[in-house]
Amino acid sequence: MEENNNQQKPHWKTILTKIRNDLENIRTRNPKFFDAAATIIQVMWTLANTFWNSAILNNAVLTACITLATCGVLCLSQWVLLTNRREREVAEQKRLSECEIAEQKRLSECEIAKQKRLSEHQATEFTRKLQIIAEDTDVNSLEMMSFAHIVAHEIKMNISKMPNQSIEITRNSIPDFLVNTLNDLERILSNHYGEKICASIKLCNTQNTLKTFARGQNNVTCRGGIKKVRIQNTKPIKIGDNYAYDTILKRKFQYFAEGDLINLSEKEKDDDKFFCEYGDKWKSLFRSSIIIPIRCQILARHSEEYRMLGLICIDSKIVQPEWNRKKDSYAYHTTAFVADVLYSLIESYIIAQQMSRRVIR
Repeated sequence: MEENNNQQKPHWKTILTKIRNDLENIRTRNPKFFDAAATIIQVMWTLANTFWNSAILNNAVLTACITLATCGVLCLSQWVLLTNRREREVAEQKRLSECEIAEQKRLSECEIAKQKRLSEHQATEFTRKLQIIAEDTDVNSLEMMSFAHIVAHEIKMNISKMPNQSIEITRNSIPDFLVNTLNDLERILSNHYGEKICASIKLCNTQNTLKTFARGQNNVTCRGGIKKVRIQNTKPIKIGDNYAYDTILKRKFQYFAEGDLINLSEKEKDDDKFFCEYGDKWKSLFRSSIIIPIRCQILARHSEEYRMLGLICIDSKIVQPEWNRKKDSYAYHTTAFVADVLYSLIESYIIAQQMSRRVIR
């Protein structure tokens, strides 16, 4: 019995403290009301003491007093029960929330680990194929292998670091890495073709729009400089406003490769003409283009579906007849390899972004 009393004391102490705090809050917010209530209580108490002896002999008054007292006790007990229930519900919600965050973190770590394994496999395949290409072309094989090794290694390191660093660091490091990769891609392709090649990465923004996420230095210069491209990068690009983007994302072509955009080598309709978000100005910016989707196939029973993250684009100011040979061109294979190996990195980056939003909520 003594033990139960000891257990109840802290609870009653909490109740009294809460009542005192509530009264203090009422007094602070509305001191005039509080003073008036105190005066009324004093008057009522004086009247009760004055007429108590006669009132207690009156059955109606006694019944009313007992009723009021009973109602007060019932209200107090209900308040205590509801307060306890609310505190239990809050504690349960907190526990469930902590469990959900822990589970989301575990799933994220598993997903990133899976993507890391996939990235390592893709990097190995990426290096092997690049070596084959280097052997079949006049490009310096050491330069090609160095590029492949650096890209594969940095992707692996970036994916492994993401779970253990803040999202702010990730948001800075990934765009920087992609810009450096595009600069190297532009340099290798420019050396091979003897002309300046531009490269950029577009990521899916909504179901019908893309946004430019990274550009190589050649691309920035060609598009008017850093100040202009910063404004361009903030603007969504409608898929329907670009012939090549529509070909890949809407009409489900595997890629777009044209060495002469004015005279398209492949058309769905005889009167097809190339167009893009630059309007008629595109002819002064580029005359040939290769665009490869950054995507991964989703295993499905009855259809071939892909998860599309974005596009990697290269272009040249001059006509490149070799690019019409599609999968036989050096530019196609090099760009396609970069698109494939970047998939895991960009997907891991998107997962990290989603996890940070869930934790904030």
